[in-house]
Amino acid sequence: MAKDYAILMDDDLVIEPVRDASGLILSGLVIGNTSVQNQQALLISSRGDIKSDLLTGVGAAGYLNGDDADSLTAAICSQFKADGMTVTAVQVNDSTIKIKARYGNMDSIR
Repeated sequence: MAKDYAILMDDDLVIEPVRDASGLILSGLVIGNTSVQNQQALLISSRGDIKSDLLTGVGAAGYLNGDDADSLTAAICSQFKADGMTVTAVQVNDSTIKIKARYGNMDSIR
């Protein structure tokens, strides 16, 4: 996945128009740290969903209503590591997944 900085998305593009004195739009797409959106994409995507890398994706939905939190934790660690992240903590319970992972020196908690 693209690392560092790119166009941010939050269910859609994040757009904050900047206008000049006459009202013309100078810029609008927000650029920022993509670590959290990369983590979300990896969690949601199943293997085969990302056409540029068919083996990438945790497929968290496939673990819903299951009792195998250890397998989900292992899949998260494996996929995040393969994407270049260092995973320092993963907590999985009945309703939440908390992950502490980073690319290089950029921290992100989701």
